[in-house]
Amino acid sequence: MRNNVEYPLEKLKRINPEKIKQIHLISIKYGKTQDTGIREEGSLINIADGISKMAINRKDMVTIVAYILEKLVKYHPFWDGNHRTAYELGHFICILFGYRLDIIPSQAIEFMRRIDSENLSARMIKTWVKEKAVAMKDQ
Repeated sequence: MRNNVEYPLEKLKRINPEKIKQIHLISIKYGKTQDTGIREEGSLINIADGISKMAINRKDMVTIVAYILEKLVKYHPFWDGNHRTAYELGHFICILFGYRLDIIPSQAIEFMRRIDSENLSARMIKTWVKEKAVAMKDQ
């Protein structure tokens, strides 16, 4: 996966717990949400820290997105909306790299749920991201 987009180091390093919370508040507007609160603040801090460390080490987009999907879904830092938030943040990261996830919503929902219900490995999640990520045409 290569395109002409410069590595978005500074943008990735700015993804902190507050940014993840903002994405969560947007994500939960779609679908049923019972509780908008934060269940585990420490998980948000760890996830944001992991993204920052991967950015500093210039990890590839697929690795970062798979990390986000796995950790947000499995750690469940919010009471509700973790799957939606994971997908939206992962898709946002793809956009920073000049890619988008080419998938219909029902397939995205099904895969996000499988991460949880089937305890999918990081490798399996990476394979899915790699298959679904397509370069944006204007890059």
